[in-house]
Amino acid sequence: MSETESITNKIYSKKIIGKRLARVMAVQCLYSINVEHAEANIDDIIYNLIKTDYAEVGGTTLSSLDEAHLIRLARGAFENQTQLVSGLQNFLADNWKFNRLPKLMQAILLVGAYELKFLDKTEAAIVINEYLEIAKLFNHSGEVGFINSVLDRIINNS
Repeated sequence: MSETESITNKIYSKKIIGKRLARVMAVQCLYSINVEHAEANIDDIIYNLIKTDYAEVGGTTLSSLDEAHLIRLARGAFENQTQLVSGLQNFLADNWKFNRLPKLMQAILLVGAYELKFLDKTEAAIVINEYLEIAKLFNHSGEVGFINSVLDRIINNS
């Protein structure tokens, strides 16, 4: 591998890490909102999360673009939550109710659904894979198939 290819791979890796970190933090924001309910303010949660040590993972900090992506994802999922929940409910089995799912799974599905439905910059398969990896990060690997199925249905029914 040439030096140029090595540098390109490092830049690409940091870009992916930063974008994934933004997605993880957006899921954390929605989880916080779902746990704290009406008392929570999405902008305060985003600001506090960005300012904590969670904004640095493996030597990678959020770039201004990744921070903007985090804000867009968290605010967008929060502001469109009613519409997203209604849409997600359509993709659950008849005996399943979205509000009965674990709060973390709700947050992953909300942010993932928002990104798939409202942001079209990244290929759908990549977006779905990112949220599957996020589920694994939070030790919810047993629910990866469920999350994959729901997010995949969003794409196939859009």
